[in-house]
Amino acid sequence: MTKLKAMYAYAMQNHPELRGRITSAPTFGSGTGGAKELQTFFENGLFDLDGIIVAINVYTDTALVNYANVLNNPKFAQKLARHEVWVTECGQIGTTQQIAFMESVFSRLRSMLHARNIFWYSMYDANDANAYGLIYGISDENFTPRPLFAALIDSTQGTSAAQTPNTPLIVNPPGIDPAIRHPHSDGADENGIDRSRRKER
Repeated sequence: MTKLKAMYAYAMQNHPELRGRITSAPTFGSGTGGAKELQTFFENGLFDLDGIIVAINVYTDTALVNYANVLNNPKFAQKLARHEVWVTECGQIGTTQQIAFMESVFSRLRSMLHARNIFWYSMYDANDANAYGLIYGISDENFTPRPLFAALIDSTQGTSAAQTPNTPLIVNPPGIDPAIRHPHSDGADENGIDRSRRKER
């Protein structure tokens, strides 16, 4: 926390326009460890950083429930009210799992965690072992949208994604503001695909 405070102070002094645009280090997205780390951040002075965004990753129900316990703890309520919460990673592998995740989890990210922004882990598949993408990637030269991506486009534009190949890749389904963004766009190659690293969970 000492290093984060020093870096934040430097950023505010030299780039005050970044206020409200800097996140804390996103905490782990499965199990209970992320919530414990988040509570430690709070207790060690994260709220002293005016305007910092509270960033968390959420991939499982266990993580969601434990984060909710921390974020809804009355002892943090007053200070937390001055900060936005962002879910900087979420998602599932596979067509069926992605749709189920969207149907069962997304609304709870808003209602239980008060998340202002929610980011899907990956727009494109990095490889067969990391198939979190909303669009088939390396194994599909046409970058075909998965059903969830098509459904999101349908829900916002009333048209089929398959019929609108130039549809923007940032969409906002009902109740999520914004819901789907590629969190690693700065590391993307010329095709918009992030090949910089494979995340381990």
